[in-house]
Parts: sequence; structure tokens; C-alpha cells
Amino acid sequence: TPNILSQLESRSGPNQRLVAAFGINNSFTTVNNDYNKQFRSFTERLIKITDEEWYIIAGDASKVLLGKLPENDIKLPLVPIVQNLTLKLSLAVLFDVNPHSVNDISVSIVAKEINRIWLASKEPETLENWVAQGDIHQALRNILPNLNPLLDRQNPMNLILPAYETLWRVVLRCFIEVVSRDSPNKEIWRSILRNFLREPTRANLLRKEDNVSAQWIAMEALRLYPPTRRVYRHFLHRPYHAEYINVDNYELTMLAADIESSQRNEQAWGEDRTKFVPERWSELREGVLRRIFMAFGTKPFVCPAKPYFGPHIIAIIVASLSE
Repeated sequence: TPNILSQLESRSGPNQRLVAAFGINNSFTTVNNDYNKQFRSFTERLIKITDEEWYIIAGDASKVLLGKLPENDIKLPLVPIVQNLTLKLSLAVLFDVNPHSVNDISVSIVAKEINRIWLASKEPETLENWVAQGDIHQALRNILPNLNPLLDRQNPMNLILPAYETLWRVVLRCFIEVVSRDSPNKEIWRSILRNFLREPTRANLLRKEDNVSAQWIAMEALRLYPPTRRVYRHFLHRPYHAEYINVDNYELTMLAADIESSQRNEQAWGEDRTKFVPERWSELREGVLRRIFMAFGTKPFVCPAKPYFGPHIIAIIVASLSE
């Protein structure tokens, strides 16, 4: 039987844990069609980046990392560095925050607390209410004094969560694949990223060298390590055995689409499906790609970052880290 919930209601239901945990009201949680369109349009404008702006972002990434380098040979933990850089660039793009003057301690608190709250929200017994998260509220106010994290439509987490939280893990995995894995093409990938970082334009993102591009390196990371491993939807339907239509007879179920498994499917991606092989993208046709690559969602809920912004920012951050 058909789902009687609207598409927004179907998506919003499973995301209510994020409303409780982060106090957000965005396209992932709203059932208001006008607000959804408004929020999406606003987001699309924010991430419509010109080539000149990409040069600035790439320069910012390199400078932030240079500031993190120790004067001696002390080894630094990788995860906090990736989180810090990804969050600073997210804040720069979404809120026009200067990544060099923003308070480093506040950025670290936001990154650490997002990770902690996110993990706690996965189970009902450990889920914490956003109202009680004083540490991250204060850190957000230090960074963005004109926004109130306790007002749902003003809450900066509306933008930070879908950008930063989904981005940093892909960046981390991509960097490890490019730098640490024992692949014969490793030096080619690093060379492509190095050249891209010098000229981080859209044309250079797409430019192929040795049958691979910076875009394909980022896309392969998104395929192998999708930001959202599973997508959940609520379905409200009348049971087949119900003799008459009554709201009490309707059953609410939650279905999950396993994005990670589908993007590692042998029939679609070949025997080397679990390996990081950016070169595979040269053989994929656009029509086939639309059916088998879902890291940015599918219609009607395709992420605004899909065409260029997502792969572009991933390639820049990974290239900066590789240098």
C-alpha cells in the first residue's frame, strides 16, 4: 500500500533525533515545503563559488595547516587536524568567518562536541537535549556572535551539521588512501592534487592527467566512504489485512537504504569494488552513474553540493593535507 506521508514528512521523521540533539530546523527536519525551498535556495547561493573564491579557499587551507605544523619533529594526531581544517573552511564558506583569526579553542570545542553529541544521539538512552549543551553554545557564540544557537531557524548548526559532519570523515579517508595506501598510482594522484592546489579552478578539477582527475579522486572517496552510510525514511500505510480505513489501523515503519553496500556492489563496480581506484570513473557513463552513485542522495532530495562543491572542497582539503 502507498505511503500516505509526504516526501518531507517521510524524511523528517527519522531525523527528529537530530532536532533533539542539535536543535536544528533545516531541510532534513522540516515538513514545511516553503521553508524547505527557502533553506535549499539559501544554501545553493552560499556554495556557488567562483574560481577566484576557490583560490582564496585553497590559500586559506594551506595557511591554516602551516600554522599547525610544529617547529620540531613532534608527531600530531591526524583526526583533530582534519576536523579543525574542515570546520574552519566550512565556517569560512557558510558564514564568511576568517579562518585565520577565528578562536582556535572555540573551533576545537565545536568539532569535539559535534562528534560527541552525534554519537550519543544514535541511541535513545544516550541522546542528550540541545538545550543542555552549554559548552558548544558558548563556543558557537564566540565564533558567530550574531546568531543564537537556541533559536531553531537561527541555529548555525542548521548549516554546519550537513556540511562539516558529513565532510571531515570523507576527507580523512581520502587522505589516507592517497598518502598511505600501497597503490602503484599513489604518486600520480598526489601530483594531480598538487597541481590542482596551485590552480584550484573548476576546469582544473575536471582536467584529466594519466586517465584520472582531482574530481575523480574525490568522487572515489565519496563512493567508497559515503558521508551517510544509510538513509532512513518513515512509511505510514494501511495494512493489507485492514477491512476499513481508519487512522488507528495505519502502521508506521522505517525503511533504510544501504548506500554504502550499493556503492560497493560487485555487479555495478567490479571485482575491485572495495579498493580505492579513481581511474574507474573514466569508464562510467553519466546515465549509469545517476543510478549507482548515491553519496549525494537521489531525487527529489539531491544534495546541493553534488555537482561541483562537494568534490571541489574535498580535493582542496586533501591536496592541502598531502602537501
